[in-house]
Amino acid sequence: MLTVFIAKGGRIDLLPLKKALARARFDDLADTGRRGAMPEPLLKGFVAAAVNQSLDRMQTRKQERQTELRPLLEKEESRLKNWLARRRDRINNQLANLSPTSQQAIRARQSLEEAEKYVQDRSLNWRLAHFEAADQPTTRLILAIEGVR
Repeated sequence: MLTVFIAKGGRIDLLPLKKALARARFDDLADTGRRGAMPEPLLKGFVAAAVNQSLDRMQTRKQERQTELRPLLEKEESRLKNWLARRRDRINNQLANLSPTSQQAIRARQSLEEAEKYVQDRSLNWRLAHFEAADQPTTRLILAIEGVR
């Protein structure tokens, strides 16, 4: 999990949560129960900047992941397309030697229809499960530390 760390001067870093907490010296902080002196609009600006930075990072990661997976997706889609073409040829060869109304011909056509549905379903579900990320990434604000040194 990456954390958006906004330092003095507005510099923004993406850090692992543990490192961000160490950098803020979180273990040395005490909850005094008092509200910080930072004006509300400035605090809201920091939160908005952190959320935007987090969303940008997730979009970048989504694009990196899609680039990484694209060859695997294309390979899987090609494999399915070739499998279906071979199956279709075999079934069409069987059908050429059968009466169109025979039970064997009916079963062969059903088998072809099932194979086509399988490939369509497999292509869609493989793409959704392994390639497509959510259209809108979500982010969570876990912690905002305001402090003075």
